[in-house]
Amino acid sequence: MQSVLATLVSSLTTLGYAGLFTLMGLESAGAPIPAEIVLPFAGYLVFSHQMGFLGAMIAANLGGLAGFLLQYALGRYGGRPLLRRFGHYLLISPKHLEEADRWFGRYGGKAVFLARLLPIVRGLISLPAGAARMPLGPFVLWSLAGAFPWTLGLILAGWGLGALWPAVTKWAHAAGLYLLLAAALPVAIWVVRRRRSRMADGRRAS
Repeated sequence: MQSVLATLVSSLTTLGYAGLFTLMGLESAGAPIPAEIVLPFAGYLVFSHQMGFLGAMIAANLGGLAGFLLQYALGRYGGRPLLRRFGHYLLISPKHLEEADRWFGRYGGKAVFLARLLPIVRGLISLPAGAARMPLGPFVLWSLAGAFPWTLGLILAGWGLGALWPAVTKWAHAAGLYLLLAAALPVAIWVVRRRRSRMADGRRAS
């Protein structure tokens, strides 16, 4: 945990807006980067006048959009054969692609908007959106609309902590293992449930 915090803090402090753009782009493209740390620290940099609030919001949202577009392009132009072959690495089964078609056919942009507000799901919705060939314009608009309040809330949280941020990072280091377990537990439960669902689908198909 300490090394993760140190790397993220160093990147943002040294690279500023470019670092924030890059980290959020990687996170939204699927890299294991905790935006829940990146964005609050950006808020602290706003508090300490090392970043401007508007600049931080623009860099974070554009970086996130870049990652979303990368996954969207993979889903759209890689085609279903690519997702059918490698999608299981992302826990995306053929059934999930069919559900994505129905989901986007019924809800359209609302599906993207709501997904951007949810942990884990927010980083996975772009692939089925691309595979379902959701029009690019609405995809971008709904992605930004959904990501904006999430980004705003986390940056404001870091700004609100203000001078308490060093104490928070010290506490996070002391409780690093527990934080890691707390963060990993929901993911582990989600993975187990998805795998059980896939196994049940396989048994019904056979």
